[in-house]
This record gives sequence, C-alpha cells and structure tokens, in this order.
Amino acid sequence: MFTARLTKQSLIVGALLSTAVACFGQDFRATVAGRITDSSGAVVPGAKITITQTGTSASATTRSTDTGDYVIPSLVPGNYRLEVESPGFKRYVREGITLQIQDKPVIDVVLEPGEITTAVTVTSDVMQVETATASRGDVITGRTVVDMPLNGRNAYALAALTPGILFTARGQASTFLRPTANNGISSIAVSGAAERNTESFLDGVPNTGSDGLIQYVPSVDATQEFKVQTNAFDAEYGRFRGAVINATIRSGTNELHGAAFEFVRNSAFNARDPFATSIPQFGYNQFGFSVGGPVYLPKVYRGRNRTFFFANYEGSREGVPRAFVSTVPTDLQRRGDFSQTNVRVGTASQRITIYDPATTRLQGAAYIRDPFPANAIPSGRFDPVARNLINLFPAPNAPGDAVTEANNYLRSFKDPVLDNGYVVRIDHRFSDRHAMFGRYSWRHFRVGRQGAFKNEVTGDHEDRNTPGAALDDTITLNPTTVLNLRYGFSRYLTQQASDNLGRDMRALGFPASLISQFDVQAIPSISIAGYTGISTSAKRSVGAEDTHTLRGGVTKVKSRHSFRFGAEGRLIHSNSASIAAAAVGAYSFNSTFTRGPNPQAASVTAGSGLASFFLGATASGNVNYNAAPADSATYYGAYFQDDVRLTSRLTVNVGLRYEIEGPYVERYNRLNRGYDFSVESPINAAVKANYARSPIPEVPASAFNLRGGLLFAGVGGVPRALTELDKDNIAPRLGAAFALTPKTVLRGGIGRFFGATTQYSEVRQGFSNTTTMITSTDGGLTPANVLSNPFPEGIQPPPGASLGLLTFIGQSISYVNPYRKNPTSWQYQFSIQRQIRQNFLFDIAYVGSTSGQVPMGRDLNFVPKPIYDAARQTYIATGRNVLNDVFPNPFRGVVATGPLSSATITRAQFVRAYPHFTGLTAQDESLAKSRYDALQVKLNKRFSNGVSFQTSYAFAKQIDQVGYLNPQDTVLYKRLASFDVPHRFVASGVYELPFGRGRRHLAALRGVWGKLIEGYQLNVIYAAQSGIPLDISGAESLGRSAKLTSGQSVNRWFDTTAFRQRETLEYVGLSRLPDVRSPGKNNWDISIYKNTGITDKLKLQFRAEAFNALNHPEYSSPGTTFGSANFGVITSTNTFARQLQFGLKLLW
Repeated sequence: MFTARLTKQSLIVGALLSTAVACFGQDFRATVAGRITDSSGAVVPGAKITITQTGTSASATTRSTDTGDYVIPSLVPGNYRLEVESPGFKRYVREGITLQIQDKPVIDVVLEPGEITTAVTVTSDVMQVETATASRGDVITGRTVVDMPLNGRNAYALAALTPGILFTARGQASTFLRPTANNGISSIAVSGAAERNTESFLDGVPNTGSDGLIQYVPSVDATQEFKVQTNAFDAEYGRFRGAVINATIRSGTNELHGAAFEFVRNSAFNARDPFATSIPQFGYNQFGFSVGGPVYLPKVYRGRNRTFFFANYEGSREGVPRAFVSTVPTDLQRRGDFSQTNVRVGTASQRITIYDPATTRLQGAAYIRDPFPANAIPSGRFDPVARNLINLFPAPNAPGDAVTEANNYLRSFKDPVLDNGYVVRIDHRFSDRHAMFGRYSWRHFRVGRQGAFKNEVTGDHEDRNTPGAALDDTITLNPTTVLNLRYGFSRYLTQQASDNLGRDMRALGFPASLISQFDVQAIPSISIAGYTGISTSAKRSVGAEDTHTLRGGVTKVKSRHSFRFGAEGRLIHSNSASIAAAAVGAYSFNSTFTRGPNPQAASVTAGSGLASFFLGATASGNVNYNAAPADSATYYGAYFQDDVRLTSRLTVNVGLRYEIEGPYVERYNRLNRGYDFSVESPINAAVKANYARSPIPEVPASAFNLRGGLLFAGVGGVPRALTELDKDNIAPRLGAAFALTPKTVLRGGIGRFFGATTQYSEVRQGFSNTTTMITSTDGGLTPANVLSNPFPEGIQPPPGASLGLLTFIGQSISYVNPYRKNPTSWQYQFSIQRQIRQNFLFDIAYVGSTSGQVPMGRDLNFVPKPIYDAARQTYIATGRNVLNDVFPNPFRGVVATGPLSSATITRAQFVRAYPHFTGLTAQDESLAKSRYDALQVKLNKRFSNGVSFQTSYAFAKQIDQVGYLNPQDTVLYKRLASFDVPHRFVASGVYELPFGRGRRHLAALRGVWGKLIEGYQLNVIYAAQSGIPLDISGAESLGRSAKLTSGQSVNRWFDTTAFRQRETLEYVGLSRLPDVRSPGKNNWDISIYKNTGITDKLKLQFRAEAFNALNHPEYSSPGTTFGSANFGVITSTNTFARQLQFGLKLLW
C-alpha cells in the first residue's frame, strides 16, 4: 500500500519535472529588474534593454512590457554594463554595475528625448537597498573571502559575519576550520533553528548530505562569492529550517588570471595555552594554484567571448606529533620464562609465580594449583596462535621500571595528514540566448595513525573523498521567458581501515572453519593485562552517501509580474558498513587462569595475563557482527512564485511550495518500524501464570499484562519504509518591500518552512549480534575454549526479524515513531533599510521564528507517577527506597538472558507499563518546539577609497521545549535553548594603507622606496558574544541565584554553594540555569598584506596573519556535575592561544 502511494507521488512530481523542465530553485544567479519611463514619468513600452558582462562579453536582451517593466534573470555574478534603446530617445548606458550572488537590484531608467545615436552614459553601482525582495541575508564577496584572515582557510567560516548565524561546535578544533572540517563548518544554528538545519548549494546544486553535513568545501581561491540567507521567503527554497548558503565557483573571463600560493604555520609562531605547560608541536603547510581564462587550443579552437575555463588545486600537509610509552614482553618473557618477572609490593620487589591451570584440583574443601617448574611455561604448552602473535610485539628499547620493567618501549613520530582538493569549471555560450556550464570538484583527505608499534599491528588510516558535479543549461526562449535545466551529484565517502586488514589468519594459526565465517581477515584485537595490546583499532568502516538532483524551472515576465515556477527531485543513497575491532575476534587475558595456589583468590604476586596468553587461556572473547545498511530516500518539491511590482515603490512577493520527503527504505528491510502496542506478547501467558503465584500489591494479577514488541519493515504486512509519508507539507510565503524614499525601504515577510527527516534516527535492533566466547565452564578454574579455537560451535548470526516480538525481550529497546512529521518553522521579519550616502547601508530588523513538530525522544517505560510519589513519601519517612525491593521473578525460565533472567527483580520493574523490557524509548516524537526573537542591526560600507567594513549586532532570545525533565511529566520543560546567545557583535573590515602607487600619498614614488611602501592592506575580524546557558546535573537549587556578583574566576565561575544534592526519588526540578552562562567570546583575527608589483600584470603578495591576535582566552564551560572536583571550575579553553600564519601568493 505504501509503495503504491509513493509511486503515485513520484509520478505526479515526475510529471511536474518533465513539464516545468529545469529550475531556478536555489539559483545563485542575479536578476535585474526595473521600469523604463520618459522625463515626464510616462512608461516606455517596447524599449530594448541589453545587459553585458564586461569580463566575457556575454549579453542578455529583453524588452519592456506594456507597463514599462523589465526583468532580466539568470545573470552570473560579475561586472556589467546596461544599455536601453527606444526610438525617439537617447541611448542610455550605465557602466560599473556589480551584481553579486542572488542579487535582485531594481534599476529604473529615465530616457531623455533625442537621437538614438546619442548616448547618455552614467557610471555608478546599483543601490544597496533591496527593493525587490523581503528575504534577509548577506553576500560574502570574493574579495572578502580572499582577504579576510581565516584560521584554516575555510571560506564558509565567514558565514559567521551574518547576524543570526552561530557556530555551535565547541573545543579548539572548532576554531581551526580547514577545508576538511566538514563537521565544524556544518555546526551552524540560525535564527532559532538547531544546528545542521542549513541547506548548502554549490553552483545551484545541493551540497548538503542527508545528515545536514556540508559535503564539499571549495578552496578560498576557487570561491567566486557566496550568500547566506537567514530568511529566504521565496518559494523556490525548501527542505530546511535554518539558512541557505549559496556559493558559486569562479569562472574564467577573456583575460587569463591566476594565482599560486603557499601558507605556513609552525608551533614556533604560537603562544602557550593558559592551561598548558608547553606549546604543542605543530606544523601545517597549505599550498595550491588557480587559473582561469578563455579556452584556447592552438590551431583548433579560440574560445574568446564564448568558452571559458577555471581550474584550482589546493593541498595541505601536516604532521601530528604522537608519543607512546608502552610495555612489551622482555626477551625472557617472550620465551615463556617468568623467572625474572617481578612486581612491586609496597616498596619491596617480589617475584611473580606462574601456576599451571592444568593442575587445578580439589584438595579438601578448596581448589589448588601447582606452579610451573622454574616459573617457565614449556614451549610445548604454547597456544599455536599465541606463539605467532607474540612475534608481533617489538623488543624493548628502553630499560623501563627498575622492578617491573614496565614502560620499556618508547616511540615518538608524526602521523601524516594530507588533503588534496580539485575543481574544474567550463562555461560555454552557444549564443546570447543559450549558455551552459559544467563543474567537477573533488577533495581527498587522509590521516594515517601509526599506533604504539612500528608495524601494521596497531596502525590504521582514514580516507575521506567528496566528489561532486554540476551541469547547468540556461535557454532564453524569448525576451520574457527563460528556461533552466540543472543536474547535480555529490558524494560523501569515508573509509577507515586497519593497516593489518587482509592479514592471513591461517598463518596465525586460526582454524579454517572459523576464518570462513568472517567477512574479512585481520589480526584480532588482543588485550593483555599489564601490557600494551595489539590491533586495537577498527578493522574497517565505510560510509557512502550519494545525492542525485534534477531541477527544473521557468521564469516568465508579463506586465508587472515576474512568474517563477518549477520543481526538483532528489534521490539519496546512504550505504555504510562497520567492521569493528571485534569483527575477527577481541580477546582479553588476565591472571585468572595462572594464579594460585588458590585459583579462586586474586594475588598481585601470582599469575600473569601474559602467561595466560601463552596458554591461550582467554578471560573473555567475542566476535561482533554489525549490519551494513543500504538506505535510500527521495525528496520532491514544487513551487510557484510571483514577484509583482505593484507600483514604483511597492513590490510584493507571493509564493507557494509543496514538498514530499520520502522516508528511508532499506534494500533488505533491515529496519525496525515502530512498536506494536495492540498485541499480546508471546510470553504473556507463561509469565502471567508465574506472576499469579506471588503478585505484588501495586499490580493485581489480573492487571499484569505484557503488551507489544518491535515491528520490522517489510515483515508481516508492515510497510518497508521507516515511517509513513508526511503529505501535509504546504509552505506559503509572503513578502513585501516598500520604498519610502529611493534610499529608505521597509521590508517584511513571513513563510513556512519544513526541515528534512533523513538526518534523524533509524533503529536496526536484531541486525547486529555479538557471539561471546565460552572461556570456562567451572567458574574460571580451568579454561574451556582457547585462543586457537575460540568458537568451536561457530559464530551466531544476527536473528534479524526472525524473533519478531521476542526481539531483545528482557532488554532495553527503542523505536522510531512511524508517524513522525517533518519539523516545521514559521519565519518572519520586519526591517528598515537606509542607504547613507553612496556606499553605506544601515539595516535594522525584528526577526523571529516559531518551530514545531521537532523530533525528540520520550521514555515510555517509567514508574507511574502515583507509585513513584508514594515511594518518595516512604523514602522521606523511612529512608528506604521501596522501588528497589526485590520479589520472585516471573520471567525466570522464560527469558533466557539479561536482567530479567535472574531469580528476583525489583518492584520498579513490575510496575512499568512494559515490564518485559527494561526500557522502551520512542525516538523522533514530533513534539518539541521552540521560539526565537531577535533585534538585528547591520551597518556596512561598500569598498571605496580603500576602505570597506561590515558590522552586525544581534540581541536575541530563544526558548525551547525539547523534552521532559521527568518521564512522569505531562508538560514539556520550557527553558533557554542550549545555544541561546543574547548578545553577539561581529565586525570585519579592509583598510588599504594610503601610500604608494595608486594611493593617496606618495603615489609618484618609484624605485626601491616605491616598492617598499606600496600595497599594504590591513584586514580585521572581531567577534564578541555572550556565553551559553549551563546545565547542572545531580543538584537542585537552594532558592538563590548562583551568579557571582564579584570574585568570578576560572576556579569559581559560579556560586557552587547555591545548590544541594538531589535526593533519592526526588523529581528533577533544575536543569538549565537561567542566569549563569559559560564564558563568552572576545576574539580578534588580524592580517596584513604587502602587495608588490613585479610587472603590470604580475604581483607578489606577502601575508602575515594572527588568529586570536590579542591572545585572549575563550574559556570552556565550567564543570557542571554536582559533587565533582571540577564543579564550577574551568579547566580548558575553547580556542587556541594566538597562532601566526605566513603566506606568499603570486597573482597574475
């Protein structure tokens, strides 16, 4: 039934795609609109308007409508010239127009009477006020991207310059945002939407994975510019509740331009962290080049004005210092000789005695063992696998401890970290009415981890590949109709593998019957008490997510209207496989089987884990099998948008979007799909009969019923999809812009948005399994199965769906609510923009959002409130927790393993709603909600006279309700959001020092002195913000504020005496403090450049950059666990101490 419905929806949206063809949805291009009038104010219909990109000579032409209006869409960001012609009027020419990504400037033209051969030329940029849209956001220009000091040179870090944007990742790694820092750069909370609710586009195609992760980060030198929209009220945007980041790769022009660069960082340039005693070793090099221009094939093709290319490479190399102090067997111990093995007892040295488990016997009332003669294990007793594995340990290279010889192997080295990123873009113009571009990008990141030993035993490596592609075709069907076709592909592939993957296990001595049951071969994980283990890393893990996108859209201009309609479809494949360390066995060894003379008494002077290892006498062992899911999901969206210019001062934006996001379907149905509350558990009759023999007062025998169990996708008539299809995702949008004056605009908008569901939970209980080794059948007196044949009965496969309602019976389980909804958000804003003089823009706005249907988890198997309250009162009166009272277990003999197989169980377990499970959690309940309100203020200066800056301030508050303080509660807990930041101020700026050629002072100075003083530029980013609220655990308030009015320090961040220990069975009343926050941010990043001209077209640039330039510590949150030694104490920082970076760039 579900499949039929999904197929029907697919056909409907597929029809939309085929009829609407390709789209402008999430387009990165600009649109120019305006009205043509004469000097008397009368409209001029039929005027010819031509706009030409000056770098490529590409042009687009349209004619004004009967109302004098015109719209020219699909303009690539760049510099343009606008020309207007109409019989009886002078030709109008406007130079110096700069269009940024997603710009929608209104350029009205007043024609003067005269001959068309006479030109009236105006040189000026477009107005900065936005009179055509209510959407809010900021363009991060290409110059800003290239010039700003960036710690790690990740262009997307500049999204933080936009008000409403917060990076929520904490810790020092979150401030060093390399192009491979996909997690850190994706941790963006926007105007009330939680992190990873932002949609990223690159060249107009999705660049965000199903989990909200930005997948590919282009090089700084490959980024044309990008726009961060925090309120996108156009109906073309969907599948997000946060921001839209729309970036575009540079394209070539008629001139050949390029750059080569290298940046160097070193620990010698860094300051010391206030909590550290030394500066950690660090070295990092980042290098690359970019080049773009017309395609030219000698004697074959000349692409000037028609075909252009751009290519970029960026790489980095880093060595991460590592040091290991290990304990390895001595030469004697490797031969099984423990005659010189000692242990420290107090201050004295004492010899360890090794006992033979084969001599274990009952003597009187106790068991005894005999020691090995000469305290040495005969070689004939060595387990064959242990005999081979011992050779993987290196020989000692240090004397170690004088008594125990521990820490006798030292190793220090640098783990190699490398990154290589590539991007190529080709633009081709078939004619003025038909253009196409294609882009291919790829980034490869690798880190090698060598481990404690200098061989393949303890090392592994991780690779990450993020290829992507875009193909875009734009056709002007007629002067008022434009069609766009776009296809996109992105992949996020991660791989981690042990360096010993593929090691022949037969050569190690394992039986072929065991090896045949494994998916891979490798050295098993060996842990030996008192020694450094071998092969402790994961054997292999792979995660691959592919997203295919097809978009279609049409823009049609008619009279005062600019209509846009289109559709998009996405196909998402997510595959993963995790072969853990125990995939070929994980075995541990201790002294249990070699201690004595009493084998049941532990002694520091008897037995050795290494001796047990030689005998193959394993203390514990297991093999894990993890499911390898192959999920797929679909997404469809269709929209209609009308931007109508009602008057010369009022533009209204009206839109409607409809979205359908298909839930995940697993190729082999390896999914749990909800919990069946309606049926009786298969064990109900047997357990109920047992319970009737000795019921407890709180639950009469007649009321003791076991209901339900896990359901499985595609089994017994259950649909294959993880959840039901949510078809209620209708998203209206409305916005307006009203120009009070040409330089003052009122803007407002409201819209509904839906978030993705693919980034939320999936449950696969029953599709993984652990087979536990039987190490002894007599309580550890003698070994049973040994290392060389650990699983003679074979490996137990996962039960899958075969157990049905009995899956995980007696254990804790969870399920995804199959009726969950797409999270939704209403966003709204009202703002005033004012252009001051020519280059300043002031903007003040109220911005708000209200979110609902947000997923949260809920405990369904709690102790009912009346019983809990009665137990609390009993505890207050007697000091006894009656919920811990034990009674005969009716599950005994019915449930074979786990807590419910014991002789007794607690009162608390009896009174739960589902006593046959120890826990039952409903995931992704669509219950949580939040509200965000903010005042946002911006003052920006466009670059002129050597100066530009961008400043913003946000005064905000966010309240959320994302869970229950206590499972018995019926009302969601209302509190400040975890990322509530009431104050945030950000400023960035560029200042060209006014000295030297082309500047205000000493412009005529030449020669050596002229070269020395020319080309200096200062660049600054300053950020200051409040801290985040603190969560206190294990405590309740004494009724007074914990905020210190004086004496606050890292050793006493808040008043720890304002709390008391939460009592047994006391409800949680305090979670997040309303008036105490973590330390805030106060950070300066500063750079200075020196540009030196070599020739007219060749320039050398030296760069010096300082991150956290004033070395101001951004302290981490204090300890918040009541009773811990660090309660109220700060022990680390969130940012690095000051770091310097130097760079050279050659530009042409």
